Amino acid sequence: MAKPTAKTTKSLFRGKFTSMSVCGFKSLFSEQEIKLRPLTILAGSNSSGKSSIMQPLLLLKQTLEAQYDPGSLLLDGPNVRMTSAHQMMSRLNNRQTASCFSLAFHLDSEHSLKVEFKRVEGKGIELHRICYTHEGAEIDVRQGPASESVLSFIRSINDEGLSLIDMFKPKEDITWEISRDRCLFKLSMLREKYTFFQTELPQSQALQQLAKKLIHVPGLRGNPARTYRTTAFEGTFPGTFENYVASVISHWQKEQDPRLDKLASDLQKLGLTSRVTAEQVDDTQVEIKVGRVTNNSKQSRDNVSIADVGFGMSQILPVIVALHVAAKDQIVYIEQPEIHLHPKAQWILGSILGDAVLRGIQLVIETHSSLLLLGIQELVASDRLPADKVQLHWFSRNQKGETVISAADLDETGSFGDWPEDFDETTMIAQRAYLAAAERKLFEKNAQKKTTSKPGY
Repeated sequence: MAKPTAKTTKSLFRGKFTSMSVCGFKSLFSEQEIKLRPLTILAGSNSSGKSSIMQPLLLLKQTLEAQYDPGSLLLDGPNVRMTSAHQMMSRLNNRQTASCFSLAFHLDSEHSLKVEFKRVEGKGIELHRICYTHEGAEIDVRQGPASESVLSFIRSINDEGLSLIDMFKPKEDITWEISRDRCLFKLSMLREKYTFFQTELPQSQALQQLAKKLIHVPGLRGNPARTYRTTAFEGTFPGTFENYVASVISHWQKEQDPRLDKLASDLQKLGLTSRVTAEQVDDTQVEIKVGRVTNNSKQSRDNVSIADVGFGMSQILPVIVALHVAAKDQIVYIEQPEIHLHPKAQWILGSILGDAVLRGIQLVIETHSSLLLLGIQELVASDRLPADKVQLHWFSRNQKGETVISAADLDETGSFGDWPEDFDETTMIAQRAYLAAAERKLFEKNAQKKTTSKPGY
């Protein structure tokens, strides 16, 4: 195999992933792919596979972040909760039809990596193989003795320490082994059966950085509480993000970070409050307080516990804080950002998401809100957000129960062409049904009046 050039090496392991695909996981029986843009929108009916496309990546995240080695995958964790390998494998016609599932990341048509997990009876899920596509050629990495093709591939793309492969290769007592490192592989040099040297395989840096830096704001963000646990953070947020919100606000407040003012400004745009504060109760607990009014008058200093205001505040606060705490190019995955928001606030939320995209944040949102989508379309139509930064994906299920994903691009007017099913079409159908029912009732009422008003009744 020819040695990759510096340019292709850099593009393979340091560039942005342009798409992600999943196969064999839940309703994703056939391989389905989503393009990843600065703003990637997942939409569709309930149980159509929107969450399923992201759960394999979340499984990697919680496996890598576990404080112990949970095996190839941690099934029951903070981001994804399962109790059996059977729950994640694709089924058709109520029968187990897949023994493995895969998660793949693509840079372009010639560079990608795929992680494949296999269900083993009595053992659960095991890491089966990692397949690289490099300049059209496939390199298959599996546990066991490292083949010459794998060593050649690793040597050609890793500059740190792997010259040792050439240095020790002639020695007869040196062997190279591929072994599992949680949900990934590592290369070990064994000398007289003792591990002498270890290094990560090429995928580790790319996948670990992607998974562990991912900020996950789940759809269930907990009930508002009087106090929240104190947490630490250094750019990464293990588990789900709502656990960090109080401490992030407290840190911004102590450091007089301008992001605290931007947070309050966004909440004011949504019509919720104009002020957010955090009070350290003790070394372990933080209390979040919000202003009772939405303007900047003296009354805005009248703060109450977040537990004493509407439920929408506690649900949208993790979303807005995540948008401001994320670093450039960091992925923020938000499930149902619009949950418990007033319709007007859902529409305005589109512009807040657009602002985050323009700051360089990469967003993946799962939504059921047509108003949120209209807010994003307006940004594009008014030239406040480039159309090529947005990618829409519609999820549906065919007659076999398989997820099918349709993609759509926005044009310069914010239009996205033909959906298999449209949010607004459903709204119009509902409006027509209501108007028809109201008109029919008025007609029946008027007819009854005419009948009862006749002489002899």
